[in-house]
Amino acid sequence: MHAEKVDATISTINVSLIGLREHWVRNRQDFPAILAQLNGQLKDRLIFQVSFTDARGMLVFSSADPAAAALDLSDREHVRVHLDGHGDKLFVSKAVLGRVSKKWSVQFTRPVYTTNGKFNGVIVASVAPAYLSRLYKQLDLGEGASIVLAREDGAILAEARRTTENLKLDSMLTGPAFDQRQGSTDGRYTRVSHIDGVERFFAWRYLSRYGLVIIVGQSVKDAYSAYSSQRNMYLGAGAAGTILLVLLGWNVLQTARSRHRTAKALKLALDEAAAARATLVDAIGCLSESFCLFDADDRLLLCNRIYAQSFTDFECFEDIAGMRFEDVARLSLAKGDVEGWIKLRLQRHRHPGAGVWVLKLGNGCWVEVSEQHTRSGGIVGVRRDVTAQKQIEQRQAMEYAVTLSLAESATTFIAAPKIMRTIGETLGWDCGAFWRWDKHTRLLACAESWSAGSTGLAQFMVANSAQDHMNGSAGLIGRVLMSGEPVWIADVCVEPGFLHAGVAARAGLHAAFAFPVRVGAELFGVMEFFIRHVREPDPALMTTARSVGSQIGQFIARKTAEDESRQLAFYDPLTGLPNRRLLSDRLQHALAAALRSKRHGGLLFIDLDNFKAINDTLGHDKGDLLLQQVASRLTGCVRVIDTVARQGGDEFVVMLTDLSEVASEAAKQAEAIGDKILEALTRPYQLGSHVYHNSASIGATLFDGQLVSTDEHLKRADLAMYQAKAAGRNTLRFFEADMQAVVLRRAALETDLRHSLQNDQFLLHYQAQIDAAGSVTGAEALLRWQHPVRGFTSPAEFIPAAEESGLILPLGRWVLETACLQLVSWSASAATARLTLAVNVSARQFRQPDFTSQVVELLNRTGADPRLLKLELTESMLLDNVEQIIDKMSALKVLGVGFALDDFGTGYSSLSYLKRLPLGQLKIDQSFVRDVLSDPNDAAIVRTILALAQSLGLEVIAEGVETAPQRDFLARHGCHAYQGYLFSQPVPLEQFEALNLGFQVQRNTKTA
Repeated sequence: MHAEKVDATISTINVSLIGLREHWVRNRQDFPAILAQLNGQLKDRLIFQVSFTDARGMLVFSSADPAAAALDLSDREHVRVHLDGHGDKLFVSKAVLGRVSKKWSVQFTRPVYTTNGKFNGVIVASVAPAYLSRLYKQLDLGEGASIVLAREDGAILAEARRTTENLKLDSMLTGPAFDQRQGSTDGRYTRVSHIDGVERFFAWRYLSRYGLVIIVGQSVKDAYSAYSSQRNMYLGAGAAGTILLVLLGWNVLQTARSRHRTAKALKLALDEAAAARATLVDAIGCLSESFCLFDADDRLLLCNRIYAQSFTDFECFEDIAGMRFEDVARLSLAKGDVEGWIKLRLQRHRHPGAGVWVLKLGNGCWVEVSEQHTRSGGIVGVRRDVTAQKQIEQRQAMEYAVTLSLAESATTFIAAPKIMRTIGETLGWDCGAFWRWDKHTRLLACAESWSAGSTGLAQFMVANSAQDHMNGSAGLIGRVLMSGEPVWIADVCVEPGFLHAGVAARAGLHAAFAFPVRVGAELFGVMEFFIRHVREPDPALMTTARSVGSQIGQFIARKTAEDESRQLAFYDPLTGLPNRRLLSDRLQHALAAALRSKRHGGLLFIDLDNFKAINDTLGHDKGDLLLQQVASRLTGCVRVIDTVARQGGDEFVVMLTDLSEVASEAAKQAEAIGDKILEALTRPYQLGSHVYHNSASIGATLFDGQLVSTDEHLKRADLAMYQAKAAGRNTLRFFEADMQAVVLRRAALETDLRHSLQNDQFLLHYQAQIDAAGSVTGAEALLRWQHPVRGFTSPAEFIPAAEESGLILPLGRWVLETACLQLVSWSASAATARLTLAVNVSARQFRQPDFTSQVVELLNRTGADPRLLKLELTESMLLDNVEQIIDKMSALKVLGVGFALDDFGTGYSSLSYLKRLPLGQLKIDQSFVRDVLSDPNDAAIVRTILALAQSLGLEVIAEGVETAPQRDFLARHGCHAYQGYLFSQPVPLEQFEALNLGFQVQRNTKTA
């Protein structure tokens, strides 16, 4: 029993080493994360450190300190043995002091190989000797007893004793178990301790797989204190003792026959043999292993009660004495074995060979079988129950396989069937199912099912998966839902409340267990499994199942979060359609596919007509409802291979693929789908209690995969859509060549703008601003572009292009910087030191979050007087984010920067906001000044603006003043600042400065 525990412990460490080694070889970069996932399992085994060396013995990883510097471990025995070519075998070191962990440990090591079989290093698992000692101390050895685990060279790995002796880990043992073993795997001896003078029995066993020896010692006094102590000593002797007794009896009998031919001698020998046999029977009756002895004719000569009860339905040897092995083996058919397995057992029995082999019985138990030929041609065998050890290995293999399946699966739908098959095949169960929890319906529905392929299971699988489960349901799944814990049923055929007991019985199914898949209190599902045997609950397996359920739940939770993140990143939350980002990605793939296939694709750019009206009249909730219904109708108008996306606002894009190779045919196909969409979108919409009618305008363009960007294709469709709007709405227009020319001209213009910005080809012109006395008070800085090829380009042409392309931002910054530098230059002359300079600021430029800091930085860097800088804003900027605009203006106003509202009267200004804006000046738009003398409406507007400015305490300047009568009208009604061709056109700097001097001379002359 003690040897089995040692063997199971070391086997567990060995299996862990192999599994971790495979993780390391396959995915070395992610090994720390994988090790963290398996950390709970490793702690249970008390492997407190896992480390790896390279092929030279240099440390490359240690779980005790992942950041540890490289150490040379090639001098360590447990590393050197693999560097010298130990083969792919487990090696166990002496207890050593770790160089990284600083702890005493026994090192369990195996070599590491590359995928092509080349030696690549060593994996080391460190186990505390104290752990092994604590394990053995839990055994009831009695007073004065001891148990020692040592290597075959006598080096002690761990020991537990209840005497005053205190062996050290660096001690070396000697004795029959080491220097007199001579090929034996176990034995006994008696020895008097040189420390306390106590005579003890010692039983030892050699674990050849690992090169280890376990020695159990018990004082002779304790051994004879009770009959039970004698039985334990026989048990410690193991199978080797029973074989020795058989051989002893046989040799006694043979010797007696050869030396004494007389009846008296024969009787004496028979009596001695009988006594020996009686002793043997008593001995094997005390064994925990099953024992059997067959003669040369394969008939059973002797066995113990455990053998009879394990392999047959009989109770003792007398019931099966004389049976042939094949007959005994066939008795196990009643326990569920199959004919093929019987043939394999017969073959192994007749040719036992060396070593041991493991046999699985029909009742699910596992035995380790050791059989050898006797001198007379018979077979002696010992069978040891290793079910507990195999179950541990199965659970470890299951946990490892589940972890691997989750790591290799991209989605839950891929992982679920793999995990069910993994668990079922690893544990030997026959079928199972995964029930997915729907948090909306609060029902469990069968999502996946699995079977091992056995016959007769189909009807049960169909019946079992047909019914959904809810909280409070009866049966296995209902009990898991109620308890939130794994549930085991030994036999569903007799279980009250099991819904399909009859169908399970016909399929031959009996035992079942199920466990929840969850993370914390969040349930994701339930997994259940069935097997064709009655099996009592396995608490250890249920504990493992609980851990596996949590592991699967964490995987599902992570994948669910990833799916939600993907949904947010690539799909419109209102309609569920692909968003602009996903459309762009799909369009790139479609362009590449069109180029390969030589087939056309198409884009339909759809804009709802008068959508703003529904938001204004019925509210935004009804507008959202309309967008959702439009999305549904669009999806219903296209094929599965097409894409419907929401571009933003009330704009949608339909991408058509796999159209005709002929452009004209492809255009007809796209037009047919477009007409279908127009018809669908004109049908009435039911928006709550309102019936609403709407239409759409569609722009269409084709693509064949040629070298045109995705943005360019969308622009073409967008341009065509505006042509449809201009044609009266509710229609479709294709992108045409002249539109292409416009696009090409715009693209060339943007390119030239970029080059000119880099090559300083922009300049400022200045238009004078005059007061009532005829003096120049300042100027407005106006951007001009003198291109070396294009020549002079009107601002009306290049400013919109700059706005659209984003170049207005660097251009605007250049204008501001140039204006500040000019103010500094003017400050050096008395004639210009008091001139102000007005600069137009675009809406896009002003909305930059750091606009205020940009202006402050320019003022500080150039040294310009902020009181002489005036920023002109337009009314259109007041439509959005007014509070932010007020904050920015106020921050600059504190510094002295002035603000003017340009083109006043042409846009929309809320008087409440106008009152709050830190403005200094209103600028009357030239459209009102031009006809102020002939149009009573314009005259009334001008008078109103002047009255409003006076009431708000604002200055007023009129632009576009071209005649003296216009100036006189403005002056009579309170406007005393002017700008226009009456005084000066926008001119270069030198002309402006000369103009300023001329006005000064003229004023001085009048004064004189």
